[in-house]
Amino acid sequence: MRFSILSSVLLGFGICLLGISIAAKPLARASVPWTDEQAHDYEAATAKLHALSYQHRSDHHHDHDHNVDEKNRDDAKREYDRLRAALDSARARGSHAAWLLRWSGVVMIVLGMVGCFAGRWMSASK
Repeated sequence: MRFSILSSVLLGFGICLLGISIAAKPLARASVPWTDEQAHDYEAATAKLHALSYQHRSDHHHDHDHNVDEKNRDDAKREYDRLRAALDSARARGSHAAWLLRWSGVVMIVLGMVGCFAGRWMSASK
């Protein structure tokens, strides 16, 4: 009797956790801590990197100081990479908790199902 109650509780709690994880993911993404200023900086860094990459190709045949161009491009690439990492981090924030809830729910459902089948098998063998 205790075994079947424990199995049922595990199944119910696992289903609840699975439902919460499905609902939590969109809510976590809706509260992404990414400001308008950061978005503007990211857009500017992307445009600058693109312009410098294009400028490098068009200036390739002209007599031009390539060291300065490479330094500017490297600086722009570093700034872009820094802002891109911040954006990716902001997007991923909250999804880790949803992932943990989801897999905890799945494990509890599996344990509950195993417990239900084991309880039936034990009661049938008596």
